[in-house]
Amino acid sequence: MLSSVQHIISILRLFRLDRPEMSLAQVSRYTGLPKSTTNKLLQTLVNMGFLEKVAERAHYRPSLQMFEMSHFILNHLALVQEAAPFIRHLAKQSGQVAHLTCYDKGEVTWLVKITHAHNDHLYSRVGRRAPASIAASGKAVLAFLEVQEWLPTFESGWRRLTVKSNMDPNVLLRELDFVRKNGYSFQEEEVDLGVCSIGAPIFNERMRPIASVSLAGHVNLFTTEMIKQYGRLTKHTALAISERIGCRSN
Repeated sequence: MLSSVQHIISILRLFRLDRPEMSLAQVSRYTGLPKSTTNKLLQTLVNMGFLEKVAERAHYRPSLQMFEMSHFILNHLALVQEAAPFIRHLAKQSGQVAHLTCYDKGEVTWLVKITHAHNDHLYSRVGRRAPASIAASGKAVLAFLEVQEWLPTFESGWRRLTVKSNMDPNVLLRELDFVRKNGYSFQEEEVDLGVCSIGAPIFNERMRPIASVSLAGHVNLFTTEMIKQYGRLTKHTALAISERIGCRSN
């Protein structure tokens, strides 16, 4: 999965002022990837809204969304590279889908997804975004930010993704208190029906939460005992990544 992220970033970085659009053959040549692989990656970028296809010339060019997002993802490339081995180990330990997400302006964005054949059907993908108020990875970050930093964002419009998405600020505040006490967050079917997830915050050298580690899986697998076990694994992984990028906890 990490190689796919790197290939996607490599493709996005090909577009320049003197090369505003390219054909499949050109992208394949510049990246050194087979045309079949390049075609799949280009289609993924089109589906994600980062590229658009110019039908009359069979060329690809950046979309407005790509300009907004590519800078964001490239800024987090160092974090992806440092965190990926830990995320991979967490997925192997737990047998669930492991993610690295980052927080920005009330939303979380998926940067890495490590999965297994038995749970690859879970709907999460690199580049996906969700409100931090309902995602486990988002709650993990919000718990360690000052309320005034994020509350205005949600007061201007809470967004529901499923019928189980929490829309009550008071419930969210209680959940964030749980995160501070236990070191991990939990959400049940708030982002996708049938899916639960657990998140833990990653801190930078200034002890500020900037990203999260999360585990996701089918709701039936998240029993009370397994939630505690997954919570410990996720928390320890997030701590290891935090230390790796310069955070020194007391």
